[in-house]
Amino acid sequence: AARYHGGVYATRRAALAATVAAEAHAVLLAHVRNAAAQALEAFGRDAARVIKESGDREDFAFAAAVGAVRAAVLAAYARAVEHESDSDDDADESEAYRAEARRLGAALDVATAELREREVARVVAALARAARAALADVVAEPPGADVWRRVLAAFDGEAAAGDAALARALDAAGVAESSDDRRAAIGALHAALWEAAAGLLRDEAADARVLSRLRSAVEDAFRYDAHGLPRVWTPADDMDAAFAAAREAARALLPRLARVDAAQSAVLLARHFFPPGYDVARTLELISPARQRDLARRFARDADALFLEAKRSVVATHARVPPWVLVLLVLLGWNEAMAVLFNPVYLVLVCMVGAAAFVVHSLGLWRPLLRAANGVSGVAGDHVHRLLVEAVNRTEPSNASTAVVRRRNKSVKKDSDDGGEEEVEMAPIASSFSSSSIHQASSPDL
Repeated sequence: AARYHGGVYATRRAALAATVAAEAHAVLLAHVRNAAAQALEAFGRDAARVIKESGDREDFAFAAAVGAVRAAVLAAYARAVEHESDSDDDADESEAYRAEARRLGAALDVATAELREREVARVVAALARAARAALADVVAEPPGADVWRRVLAAFDGEAAAGDAALARALDAAGVAESSDDRRAAIGALHAALWEAAAGLLRDEAADARVLSRLRSAVEDAFRYDAHGLPRVWTPADDMDAAFAAAREAARALLPRLARVDAAQSAVLLARHFFPPGYDVARTLELISPARQRDLARRFARDADALFLEAKRSVVATHARVPPWVLVLLVLLGWNEAMAVLFNPVYLVLVCMVGAAAFVVHSLGLWRPLLRAANGVSGVAGDHVHRLLVEAVNRTEPSNASTAVVRRRNKSVKKDSDDGGEEEVEMAPIASSFSSSSIHQASSPDL
C-alpha cells in the first residue's frame, strides 16, 4: 500500500471491495436459489407421500395436510438462508433475498394448485367408479315399461350423493364456494357420473344382451301366467293368441331400450348440470334404427323357434290313438285272444309273463333290465362278429386258389383264339393243379 499514492490506494481498495462484494453476492444468491429449488422439490415429494398415505381416508383434509408440509418446507428454507436474509449490509441483497422468497412462495402455490387438481380428479374418479358399481345392479334388472324411470331415479340418487361427497372433499381441499375451480370440479363430476352410467347402458345395449332380454321377456309372458306359475298347454288352449300377445309385448321393448328417456330424470336435462361444451344428446341413443331392424328380425326368428318347440311338445304330449283303431285291434285279434284263453299252456305262459312284468314295473327295474339286456346283446354281437371273422379267414385260401384257376383259364381261352398250341398246354396246368389239390387234401395237417 506504501507504493501507491493515498488517493490511488483508496480508489483501488474501493474497486477491490466492490469486486469481492459482487462475487460474494452472486455466490450467496446462487445458494439462496439452490435452497429454494431444494425446498420446492422437498415440498412436492413430501406432499405426494402424505397424499398417498392418507388420501384414501374419508376424513382426509387436503388443505391441512399440504399446509403442514408447506410450513415445514418454508421453515427449512428459512433456516438455510437465515444469515443471508438477516444481513443489512446491502439493501440490494436484502431485496434479492425477498424476491427469491416471493418466487418460492409463488412456485409453492402453483405446486399446491396442481396437487389440489389431481386430488379433485382422484375424488371424481373414485365417485364415478362407486356410482358405476351401484348402477350396475339396477341396469341389469329385467326391462319393463318403467325401465328408464328406475334407472334414471338411481342415477339422480348417485348424482346427489356424489355432489355431497365432492363438496366435503372440496371444503377439505380449501376450494372456495364461489370459485371457478369448484364449479369446474362439480361439472367434471357430473360428466364422469353420466359417462359411467352411459357406458353401462351401452354394454347392456349390445346385440347379445338385447336379444337375451327380449327372449326372456317373451318366455316369461308366454310360459308363465300372471301369478308366475308355469303354464301347461292343452289342445283346447289358444296358444296362437297368447304367443302373439307375448311377442308383441316383448317387441315393444326394443324401441324403448333404443334411446334413453332423459325426461324421466330430474337433473339430466337441467341447466348447468354438465360442464360447458358437453353434449349429452350424443349419449342418449343406444341402438340405431338399422340395428333395431336387424335385432327385430333376429328376435322374430328366435321367438318363432320357441313357439314351434312349445307347439310340438303339446302335440307329442296329447297324442292319442283313435278309437276306431282300438275297435279294429279287437276284431282282428279276437281269434288269438280266444286261443290264449282256452289253451292252458298259453294261458299259464301269458300269466307268468304278465306277473314278471308287473313285478319289474312295481320295483322300478325297467331301466336296469334294459341296461343288462343292452350289455348282453352287445357281448353276443361281439362274439358272433368274431366267429364270422374266423370263418372268413379259414375260407380265404381256397377262395384264393379258385381265383387263380379262373384267371389262368381266362388267359388260356384268350390265347386259344390266336393258335392251337396254347390249347395243348391246358392239360398240364389242369393236371398239376389237380395233383396239388389232391396232395393238400390228403395232407394230415389239414
